[in-house]
Amino acid sequence: MEMKRVFNVFCFYKGKIYKSRKISPILMKIKTSKAIFEVELNNSETAKAIESVLPITGTVNKWGDEIYVYVKEDIELEEDATDVVDNGAVCYWPDGPALCIFYGPTPMSKANECRAASLVNIIGKIKGSLEKLREIQPKDKITFEK
Repeated sequence: MEMKRVFNVFCFYKGKIYKSRKISPILMKIKTSKAIFEVELNNSETAKAIESVLPITGTVNKWGDEIYVYVKEDIELEEDATDVVDNGAVCYWPDGPALCIFYGPTPMSKANECRAASLVNIIGKIKGSLEKLREIQPKDKITFEK
């Protein structure tokens, strides 16, 4: 289940006012000097914890086609933690601790999968193209924000 924000929307139709609920996903932005990426967060406890401490700014590290940024947050592994994720997954890695962005194989991958060094909590997924992630270099500045 994904974390959502609910807004009341009112419309006027044939002399009556109708109220409906508009549900919108919780979004996070990732900003670098190369691009801005929009992330749709899931409803996990880890995603909620990370959202509550945004903004987070750090220095890019790379491991294959993974970008990671060390963070101060200390969050436990969730029951559904995994080491294989989809392209575009944004994850929290407790062993860092770090926030990770996966966009292709890592040195531990089998074939073209995205494989973390150890278990991660998936917190969301980047919406749109991942191509600009390849332009981000180690030591670039990166910010995760609302």
